Amino acid sequence: MHNFPFQVSVALTTLLTTGIVSINTQPLVGQTHSTQGIPIEKLTAQASTIDQLWQEASELRGIGKYEEAIAILDQILKLQPNSFSAWYWRGNSYSNLGEYESAIASYEQAIKIKPDYLIALFEQGNSFYELKDYDAGIRVWKQALSIQAKSNYEEELITLIIPTRIAGTFLYDLRQYEEALSLYNQLVSIESKTASIWIDRGTAFYQLNRYQEAILNYDRAIELEPNNALAWKRKGFALYRLERYEEAIASFETAAKLQSDDLEVAGLLEIIKMVRESQSKIPALGRDLDTFLSELQTFQEIGRRELGFSRAIEEYLGITNVPIKPLSEILSDLRKIEQYTGTKPGILYSSFVPKNKEGERTDSRSKSLKQSLSENQQEEDDDQLELILVTADGKTIRKRIEGATRSQIREMTQKFFTGVTNVRNPNSYLEPAQKLYEWLVEPLEEISQGQELTNLTFLMDKNLRSVPLAALHDGKGFLAERYSLGIMPSLALTNTKPTNLRNQQVLAMGAQEFPNQRPLPAVPIELSAIANRLWPGQSYLNEKFTLETLKQARQRVPYGIVHLATHAEFRPGKPSNSYIELWGGNKLRLDQLRQLQLDAPPVDLLVLSACRTALGNDEAELGFAGLAVQAGVKSAMGSLWYVSDEGTLALMTAFYKKLKEVPVKSEALRLAQVAMIRGDVRIEGGELVVEDERIPLPPELAKVGDRTFSHPYYWSAFTMIGNPW
Repeated sequence: MHNFPFQVSVALTTLLTTGIVSINTQPLVGQTHSTQGIPIEKLTAQASTIDQLWQEASELRGIGKYEEAIAILDQILKLQPNSFSAWYWRGNSYSNLGEYESAIASYEQAIKIKPDYLIALFEQGNSFYELKDYDAGIRVWKQALSIQAKSNYEEELITLIIPTRIAGTFLYDLRQYEEALSLYNQLVSIESKTASIWIDRGTAFYQLNRYQEAILNYDRAIELEPNNALAWKRKGFALYRLERYEEAIASFETAAKLQSDDLEVAGLLEIIKMVRESQSKIPALGRDLDTFLSELQTFQEIGRRELGFSRAIEEYLGITNVPIKPLSEILSDLRKIEQYTGTKPGILYSSFVPKNKEGERTDSRSKSLKQSLSENQQEEDDDQLELILVTADGKTIRKRIEGATRSQIREMTQKFFTGVTNVRNPNSYLEPAQKLYEWLVEPLEEISQGQELTNLTFLMDKNLRSVPLAALHDGKGFLAERYSLGIMPSLALTNTKPTNLRNQQVLAMGAQEFPNQRPLPAVPIELSAIANRLWPGQSYLNEKFTLETLKQARQRVPYGIVHLATHAEFRPGKPSNSYIELWGGNKLRLDQLRQLQLDAPPVDLLVLSACRTALGNDEAELGFAGLAVQAGVKSAMGSLWYVSDEGTLALMTAFYKKLKEVPVKSEALRLAQVAMIRGDVRIEGGELVVEDERIPLPPELAKVGDRTFSHPYYWSAFTMIGNPW
C-alpha cells in the first residue's frame, strides 16, 4: 500500500487566490488654507516652496525612495500641519516600507483632519490587515462604507473593492463562512461578471460542505474565464468531495495545464495516479488541518526552492523561461531511476530561510510562487538552515536546523575547506567535517536509512554549493562511504533521465604545457589510460587540443563522454570571467561553452579534471553548479580545487575503471573515492596502482615516491554536477 504524505484537506483557506492590491490614486497636490493677515509676498514664497517640496516627494516616491519622500513630506507638514494629503502620502510611504504601525498613525492624522477621507480609511484598513489585526481592518473598512462617494473610484471602492476585501477576510482569515457567504451573495448581485467573486462564493459554499452549490459557482467563474486555473482547481476539490473522481481528475488536469507551477494540483494528481496504479481505494480528503497545512507548506517550499535555485542560475547564465517541474514529474523520475539503475535516490534541498519564517501559514491570498519569489527577501547572517528530503515513494521530511545560521555555516565551510586542503595537518578537517555533517545530513538520517537510500543529490543555496560533500564525516566514516553524491542547480534545469554509459566512447583531450599556468605532467598518461587502456575512444594532446579539433572529432563519432584534462577556473563576477584553457593559452569562456556543441549530438558526461572554484563566492559557485546546464550536457564532473597531478591521475583512472562496472556515474565516482580512502589506489614502485591495474609513471611523477591517497584532499574535490545517475 502506498503512503499518501501529500493528503488533501478541507482547508481551501490556504489555497492561492488573487489578492487585492491597494490602489493609490490621490494626486500629490497641496491643500488650501486660510491666508488672512499674511503678507502676499510671504504667501507666494511659501506656495512656491511647498510646490517644490511636493514635486520632490512625488519624484522620490516614483523611484521607490520612500524614506527620503517621508523626510520631504515632514517638511511640508511643518509648513502645512493640516495637509491631509501630506499625512496620507506619509502613511502610504510607510506602508510601502512595511512599517504598518507608522502608516496607521499617519492615516489617522489624515482622517482626523478630513473625516470623510474614504481612501485614507481604505488604506488604513489595509495596514491593519497586514498586521493581521483583521477585526480592526474590518471596522475601518465598514466606517469607509458609510461615506458618500465623490468620484467614480470612490464609488467602486464602496460598492465592490471594500466589500470584497471584507468578505475575503471573513472567508480566508477569520473563517467565518456564513458571514462571508452573506457578503458574497450581495456582491454577485452587484457585480455578476467578475470570476474571482464567483470563485470566492464557491469556496464559502465549499467550506460549509455545500459542494454541489460550490461547483455551480466555480462553473459560473469558468464561463466568464475559461482559462482560470484556480476555478478549475477548486472545482476539482468539490468534485473530489462528492467522490466524482474521474471528473475531479479532469478538472485538476485542466488546472495543471493552465498553471504548470501549481505544485498542490500536481501533488494531488500524483497521489491519484499512485492509487490507481496500485488499484487501491482512492483516499478521502484529510480532516486534520494542521497536518494538511504542514504538508502544503512543504509542497510549496519545494516549489519555491526550485524557482529560487533555477532563477539564480538563469540570471547568472543569461537563460530564460525554463519550465519548473511539478512534483509529480519529480517523483516519477525518481521511481524510474530506481527501477532502471537499482539506486534508491533522495533529493535533498538545503537552503537558508528567515529566522521568523517557521510556523507561518501560507497566506490564502498570496501571489503565485513566481510572483512571491520576485519579492526577494534580504539575506541575513542569522537566516537558518532548512532541509527538505524527497524520496521516490513521495515521502518528504522538512526540518529547520536550530543553531545552523548562514554566518555559522559560512565560517564552518571556510574552516572545512582550509583543513581538507591541508595534507600536512592531516586531521584538521575532521572537526568542521563532523559539524557540517551534523547540520546537513544527520537530521535526515532516520528517514534516509529507513528508506535504504543509496544516493543523495543536493540542491543547495549560496554558501553551500562549494562544500566538498564527500568528505563530511559522522565520526565513524565519510559520507562518500555510504552514499553516492551529486549536486544539481535545480531539477528544472537538469535532464534527469538515467543513461547507461557502458556502450559510449570517450573523447579525451588536454594539454601538459601552458604559457601562463603551471604544467600538468600527468595529462599524457591520463589521456592514454582513459581513451586507450580503460575505455574505447580517441585522445588528442597539446597542439591538437583545439575547439576545431573537438568539433570535427564529434562530427565523425558521437562521443557520449568528453574528458578535458586542462586548467579551468570558476571565478567571481560574470560568466565571461570563468574559463576552460585550450592549447596555446586560448581560453574558452563559460559564456562561450555552447560553442563546444556538446548538445548536438548530446553528451552524457563532461569531465574537467583540473578545475577549481573560488570558495565562498556566489558567482563562482553558480558557474560550477551550472556547468552542465551551460555546456548542454546531462552531467559534468569537476573539482572544487586543484588536486596534485598524481592525485588527479589516480582519481580519474579509478573513476573510469569503476564506470565500466556500475551503471550510475555518481556511484562510479563514489567507488573510486572509497578505493582511494582504503589504499586500493596508490603509487608504489614508480607505478600507479589501481586495484589490479598497474600503470608506469614518468620520472617527474615517479619521484614523489610511494604514496597513498586516503586524505580527502586527493578525492573529495571531485563532484558530480547535474544528473548524477
